[in-house]
Amino acid sequence: MNIQYEFTKEDYWNLNRDMIMMMPRMRSILLLVLIVSPVLFSFLLSYRFTVGVSILLSVLLLGLICLYIYFSVKAKVIRYAKSNPHVIGPRQLVVSAEGVQDDSSEKTSFQQWSDIERIEDRKDHILLIIESATVICIPKHAFKDAHEASQFFQLASKYHQAA
Repeated sequence: MNIQYEFTKEDYWNLNRDMIMMMPRMRSILLLVLIVSPVLFSFLLSYRFTVGVSILLSVLLLGLICLYIYFSVKAKVIRYAKSNPHVIGPRQLVVSAEGVQDDSSEKTSFQQWSDIERIEDRKDHILLIIESATVICIPKHAFKDAHEASQFFQLASKYHQAA
């Protein structure tokens, strides 16, 4: 199977967003921030305001902090993609029973199926995970429709299981 597609800045952001959320440590830190921050803010603000007002202000502050973190990280990821031309651009993926060849304008790599830890079908893309921080990302827009993406996922899974 041969797939040609354009890997965009938005694809790179979606990949990074998913990779961050797939890391158990990052998920734990985010959960801790979401739980501890309102409690801490409420406690600190309760000296100045009533309990109800301090809780409301805490939730608003947490919302603003979350928005800031989200857009700050997204801007940095997209800035990195813009400044490193090897990250985005045209790609070609050749899938065979032996493995996966990933061609970009900068390099060509080949991964045997036995080197791939797992395959995940995500909302925006299909991931061939080689290591925790090394993936081959195929955005869903690389396929004509959802059925073709599903066929690719099933074929890749079949080859991966056979390895």
